[in-house]
Amino acid sequence: MARRNNIIHGLDRQAPRSGYDFLRVILDHFSQAGEPLAEALDEPHRLGRGGRPGYPADAMLRLHLLQFVLRERYANRFLRMVATNPRFLDLCRLAEAPTESTYSRFKRAMVPHRGQHRQMMAGVMARCDTEIERLKESGIIPADAPRLGEIIAFDATDVVAYANPRRKPSADQEARWGYRTPKNKSQVKGDKEFFYGYKVHAGNDAYYGLPLYAAVAPANAVEGPRLRSDLDAMLKLHPDLKPRYLLADKGYHALYNFQHAVEKGITPIIDIPRPPQDKATKQRLYDGIYTADGRPTCVGQQPMDYLGTDTDGAHWFRCPPGGCHLKDKLDWSRYCNDTHWENPTGKLIKTMGIIPRFSSAWKELYQKRSSIERYFSSAKQSRLLNRHQCLGQAKVELHVNMATLAYALTALAHLEADDYENMGVMDVELPGVKRTVEPSSVENCQAVAQVPRMRVG
Repeated sequence: MARRNNIIHGLDRQAPRSGYDFLRVILDHFSQAGEPLAEALDEPHRLGRGGRPGYPADAMLRLHLLQFVLRERYANRFLRMVATNPRFLDLCRLAEAPTESTYSRFKRAMVPHRGQHRQMMAGVMARCDTEIERLKESGIIPADAPRLGEIIAFDATDVVAYANPRRKPSADQEARWGYRTPKNKSQVKGDKEFFYGYKVHAGNDAYYGLPLYAAVAPANAVEGPRLRSDLDAMLKLHPDLKPRYLLADKGYHALYNFQHAVEKGITPIIDIPRPPQDKATKQRLYDGIYTADGRPTCVGQQPMDYLGTDTDGAHWFRCPPGGCHLKDKLDWSRYCNDTHWENPTGKLIKTMGIIPRFSSAWKELYQKRSSIERYFSSAKQSRLLNRHQCLGQAKVELHVNMATLAYALTALAHLEADDYENMGVMDVELPGVKRTVEPSSVENCQAVAQVPRMRVG
C-alpha cells in the first residue's frame, strides 16, 4: 500500500499526539460520519417548521462530542468553558456558545435519532479496521495480529440513574434496581451491591480493546439471556465482521449461548461455574464424569491425559500412565492405558469446550476477556460513560452512544497518526486548559444503597 501524505486533516504524524490539532481531527471525523444525522436535524428548519433558524446541527454535534472528549459532566460548566475559549468555538464552528436551554433542546432533538449513532459507530470501526491493516503492512502492528473483530468479548457494566430512587415517584421511572460488583467491598456484605439505574451491555474487540457495540437496558436485565440478541445485533451492525472467538465470563454460561455462537461459526470461550461437590467422594465432576476443567475421568475417576484434537474436532484422551487404584484389577475391556475419544457436541460444547478448557490455548484466549473490563474503566474515567444528567432509558442510551463514539474516534485519530502504542490513551492535553475531573467513584450516592434482599430478574 502506498504511504499516504504525512499530513492528515492538518495533523502531522510526527507531532505530539495531543493538542488542538489532534482534537480537530477527532471532531472532523465525527462531522464526516454524522453528515446524515446533521441533515436530518436541520430538515425542520429548511422546511420552515422549526421557527427561526438556530445553530447549524453540525456545529452543535461537534459541540456535543467535545463535551465527552473534555469529560465535563455538567453542561453549564462545559458551556462556560467553551464561551471563554475562542479555540473551542472555532473547533465547533460556532461564533458564540449557545445557552444551556438551547443546548438542552438540541440534545432532546437527537433522542429520536439515537439509532443513527450506531451506524456512525459502524463507519468509524470500518475506518479503524482500514488503519489497522495499513499499520500491519507498515510494520507498526505485528503482521500476525488478528483482524479487527476476530476475537470479541461481551460484558455489562453499571450506569447509576441520575435520580433519587427513594423519592416517590422517582424522577427516572424507567430505571430499576440491579446489582453489581461492590465498588468498596469493605463497606458491603457479600459479593453483590445493589444500585438503581441501567446497565450497558457491550461487545468489543478483545485484542485491540476497541468498542464494537453497546446497548442500554434497565439494571435488572440479566446479561446471559441477552447475549444471543446482542451478538446478532452486533453482527448486523458490522456485516464485514468475521469473529472467530467469543469471550465471556461465567455470567453467560447458559448452554444456549454456546450453541448460538457455534451456529454463527464462532468458537465460544466462556467460563462456567464449578460443579457441586459430591458429599461421598468429595469430588467435583460434571455429570459424574468430567472434572472441573473439563477432562473426562477413567473408570477409577482419575483425570485422563489429553493427547490432541483431530481434524474433525474430536479430542483424544488416554488413562494416566501411572494408572489408578483399579490398575491390574479390571478383567473387562476398559482398563488402564485405555484411550477415549470425545466429540464436543451437545452439552460437551460447554463442559469440555471446542478448544479444551484445560488447554493453554483456551486460557490464553480467555485472558484477553479482561480487555472489555479495561475498556469500561477507561471509558468511565475519560469519556463519561457512566456520568450523565439524563432521565429515562432513551436519553441514557444517547449518552452512552456518544461516549462510545468519542472513545472510538480518539482511537482512530491515534491510528491515523501512526500512534498505535497510545491508541487507548484518551486524554487530550490542551495548552492553558485546566479541567476539573470528578473521581470515577463519584456518583449519585442516593441511587446506590443496601436494600432488602430481592429477586432481581
